[in-house]
Amino acid sequence: SIAMMDPATGVWSPVGPSGTDGYISALDVLPNGTLVAGGYFSQIGGVAANNIAQFVNGAWQPLGAGVPGSVHAVQVMPTGQITVGGSFVVGLLGSRGVLQWNGTGWSPVGSGLQGALPIVYALALDPAGNLIAGGRFDIAGSRALAQWNGAAWTAVGGGVTYSQVPSAASVSTLTTLPSGDLLVGGWFDLVGATPSEGLASWNGTTWTNIGVAGVGFGQVATSSVAANGDVLVGGYFGSIAGVPATGVARRSAATGSWSALGASPQDVHAIAETSTGSVFAGGSANKDRPSWRTRRCGTERPGARLGRAASSVKSSRC
Repeated sequence: SIAMMDPATGVWSPVGPSGTDGYISALDVLPNGTLVAGGYFSQIGGVAANNIAQFVNGAWQPLGAGVPGSVHAVQVMPTGQITVGGSFVVGLLGSRGVLQWNGTGWSPVGSGLQGALPIVYALALDPAGNLIAGGRFDIAGSRALAQWNGAAWTAVGGGVTYSQVPSAASVSTLTTLPSGDLLVGGWFDLVGATPSEGLASWNGTTWTNIGVAGVGFGQVATSSVAANGDVLVGGYFGSIAGVPATGVARRSAATGSWSALGASPQDVHAIAETSTGSVFAGGSANKDRPSWRTRRCGTERPGARLGRAASSVKSSRC
C-alpha cells in the first residue's frame, strides 16, 4: 500500500483505495502531479494493473497492459514520458530490463541491456537529461551501469566490478547530487579502475572513492537527497568514508563530510527525510545491534514493504 504525509499535520493517510496483492517498490511523480507506482502486483486499490499504475482523480488506473515482470525503478523523463526498469525480458517489444510509456503504449528503450536476464534496480537522469540505469546486467564489455543518450546504450565509467564474484557485481541505487555528480551504490569493490567498496561518485569523467566498510563487505542499497541538499544513504555497512556509521549515514551538502545517523537496523533498503527533519528507514533489523528504538532516538512503526525488504520502518532525529 501507499501512504502520504501531510506536512502541516504530520498525519499519514492512504493514497486512494488501499492495498495491492503484491508490493510497491518504486514511486515517481509526473509534472502534473500524478503519482506513478511500480512494483510486483496484478491489482492495486481493486483495479487490475500489471506491476505499474497511476493515481488520477482519486482512483488508480493501469498504464496500458502494464509490464510483464517486477518494476524496481520508475523515472519520469523531462518530456513527461515514464521509464521503468525491472526484471523482465520482453521479446515482443525487443526490450530487456527497460521500457518506456509515451501516454498510449509501451515501447523499448533501444534494444535494452545485455546478459542472460538483465535486471535494472535504479534509474536516474544526468544534468544533460540522459537516462542512467543501474542494476545487474552487461553493457559494452562492462557491468551494471549504462547510459541512454536517446539513440544508444553505452557503458558509464567502465562499470563496476566485484573481484571475488564478478557475476555478482551490481548497482542498487543512483542519486544525482546537487553538483550534478552521480552517486552510485551497490555491490562492488571497483568502479572503472578505481577501488571503492559499495559507494562512489561519478562526475562524467572520473570516479571518486567514497567507500563503505562492513563485516566482510559493505553495500549501499538506497540513497536520497534531503531538502537542504544533504545526501542520505542506507545499506549494510559499519563505516563510510572512514567515518563509523552503522547502516545509515548523512553527507553534508555544506561541507561534504559524512556523519552517522544513530545506530540503525544493520540492513537498510529504503531511506527518506520528511520536511520536519525526521528520517525514515526501512529494512531488515539485526537484533544483535543497538537499534534506534532501544537507543530512544525514534519510534518504531508497523512493518511496511519497501522495495525488496519487508520488516520495519523507523524514524530518528539523531
